[in-house]
This record gives sequence, structure tokens and C-alpha cells, in this order.
Amino acid sequence: MTTDDPIVAGFVTACSEAEVPQRWYVSLYIKRPFYGGPEEGGWWGDDFDLVMAQPYLSREEALAAATKAREYAETLTKQEEKKWTRQCSTEILFAEARGMEPSDIFPETDGHASYEVIVEDKLGYHSYKGDRFYS
Repeated sequence: MTTDDPIVAGFVTACSEAEVPQRWYVSLYIKRPFYGGPEEGGWWGDDFDLVMAQPYLSREEALAAATKAREYAETLTKQEEKKWTRQCSTEILFAEARGMEPSDIFPETDGHASYEVIVEDKLGYHSYKGDRFYS
């Protein structure tokens, strides 16, 4: 069949005029802070990356699912905070055992990662990379 065929042309037209079902996504993002540099007393930035997403056919379904997903994101964030706290403590103890300041042997801390859940209709729309220069 060719596109000159009126049946094919009619079908293609009907399909192209049909309403496309909208998708909603419950998206899990990770926010990773980074130390940018010492200018003006120090500055930091953030990267915000999509980890994964679950599609839903309606906004209402996505919003309902997001509630549970946010609880999970809070758990992940608490784990990241504990991991960061342990790392800082280890660095301090290491430096103190040698009679040194931690800042003399370890780089400035970036801080702990955190997780956030966003309901979005464009997958990955909220991803961004922070500036890697002082502005």
C-alpha cells in the first residue's frame, strides 16, 4: 500500500488527530552538593540528577504514588546523611591523631546527597548541573 491509498491516508489522518494520552512520572532525583572553591569565603553548587522514574497514565495516580515514594526518598536521604557524618568523623579523628587540622589534609566537604521525588509530565525535566565556576 502507498500513501496515495485513500484508506491509508484516512487512517493516518485519524490517528494523527487522535488525542495522545498524557503520561505522568513519579521521578526520584538525587541532589549532590559540591564545593566550588574558596572565593568570597567559599561557595557551593548542586547537581540534580534523575535516578529513576515510574510512569502513570493520570496525574492523580502519580500523586498518590508519590506519597509513598517520598517516604522512601526520606529514608535514602537519612542514610546519606549518616554516611556523610561518619566520613566527617573519620577525617577529624584521623587528623587529630596526628596533631593536624582536618582542613590541612582533607578537601572541603561537599555535604551529603539528598533525594527528592517530583511528579512531572516531562521525564527528566528537573535535571540540572550546577555551575563549576564562581559567578
